[in-house]
Amino acid sequence: MFYAERVHSRRSYLQKIFKISIMTKFRNIRRATAVKRFDRLSKAAFYANECIQAMMCQLGTKEMLTEWVETVHAFQDELSRIKALYYSQVESEDLLCETVERIPQIRNNMMPNIFQMSEKLYQVGYYQTEGFRLGHATPNSKADIINNVYELQKYAAGCLKSISHISYPTIWKGLGEIVGRLNESFCDVCTKTAQIGRSFATDNSLKTQLQ
Repeated sequence: MFYAERVHSRRSYLQKIFKISIMTKFRNIRRATAVKRFDRLSKAAFYANECIQAMMCQLGTKEMLTEWVETVHAFQDELSRIKALYYSQVESEDLLCETVERIPQIRNNMMPNIFQMSEKLYQVGYYQTEGFRLGHATPNSKADIINNVYELQKYAAGCLKSISHISYPTIWKGLGEIVGRLNESFCDVCTKTAQIGRSFATDNSLKTQLQ
């Protein structure tokens, strides 16, 4: 009986130590790892916005982007607010920071390749040189416009998909709601883009503007 009690006590002790170890493992994260995860979330929204902006430049209008841009800014602001809860402003990448909740992580290969997106943004004229935004594109033909819009829209959708297929618990709930608004706004932009595309064959003024 005494031996059985000792075994039970030993087992309880080991379980307690194991539980504490697991909790410590999940509570702390290296600063460099945290920065990388936050950076991927930020870049997903950033490149989605860049592709949408370039797409609208191809079509010669930005009037429909007010809600979209405001929502993107709301996403970045909320992400910055949450980021401040996770680690102090210390430059060392070796420091462990205490986490409030597990940082949502974009799965590998979920987000479109950044280099390919950047290459497309240069190709359509939205980017001219590194670190400088041209702000408008000069497409060659309607066929080029349609192809560019399709590819840019595909990249933007991929970026949004990467931040939509992850969970946003507790303190991340607000960011998750903003992601939902981004998807709704993106659908609106795509609907209006399709309407503009259908106008190519009938609107002479639009043809003149885009050719």
